[in-house]
Amino acid sequence: MRRSLPSVYAFFEKQSRSNIVIMSTLLIAATGVLDYVTGPDLSLLTFYLIPVSLATWFAGPATGIALSVLSAVAWSLSDIFLSHTGGHIAVPYWNLFMELSAFFLASSVLAGLRSSLEREQRLGRIDYLTGAVNSRYFAELADREIQRALRYKHIFTAAYLDLDNFKAVNDNRGHQEGDRLLKLVVTTIAESIRTTDIVARLGGDEFLILFPETDSEMARTAVQKIRERLMALMNANDWPVTFSFGLVTFASAPQSVNHLVKLADAVMYEVKNSGKDGMKCSIYSAPPPVDDLTET
Repeated sequence: MRRSLPSVYAFFEKQSRSNIVIMSTLLIAATGVLDYVTGPDLSLLTFYLIPVSLATWFAGPATGIALSVLSAVAWSLSDIFLSHTGGHIAVPYWNLFMELSAFFLASSVLAGLRSSLEREQRLGRIDYLTGAVNSRYFAELADREIQRALRYKHIFTAAYLDLDNFKAVNDNRGHQEGDRLLKLVVTTIAESIRTTDIVARLGGDEFLILFPETDSEMARTAVQKIRERLMALMNANDWPVTFSFGLVTFASAPQSVNHLVKLADAVMYEVKNSGKDGMKCSIYSAPPPVDDLTET
């Protein structure tokens, strides 16, 4: 079966930079040999551009420039060996300059496109105000964690966070102050968790922290540290805000991301209904299938 274009792209995306360099260099060498064999009647510009493009897109602009130089040299050497210089000593140097210019231009355009694409992808994944993961990207990351839990039986914890009395800050000090508070909350959380943990803004003043491979006790300790730092931040700025955390440790994987959020949200609201400013933990274990239930 012929490999589809997305599959080919995914293949190169998974390669290390060194592998990309090796493959691109081999392509350039093969093209140089083919260029020499076929002579001046056939133009192989596209064949030189392929490895330059691969290197630029998948290994970065610097690698693209290096492969551009290599391609231009290979092309020029082919011309020199074939003696297509027109008899003038400056012709090989002019050709080398033109070839380098063409490859540099192609590499620069591709590098710019890649940079723009990555920037758009980041903007599409990050909450514009706080820098937290947005709800759409969180759904993607949480689904990956659910699939890992299903496959490897790994435990993980989700912590739903709601800011108590946040509306009072907006009403009494203005939305600009409220925005500053939200930004500092996310910054404080991000500085308090592991690089593998995820903090997402679900909307307004509600956030969810995902702790992969974290049991109930570990999650409780981590959230307690976050609460202490957040309260110190509130006191330092004289903000009348407290924090309600609802934690769910998933001993079994939830049915979906929506199910995960609903369970954590429900535990958080138990804290809100009990007077706010607290933390409650719950453990979720999926019920056995109906067929496995024993009648009594």
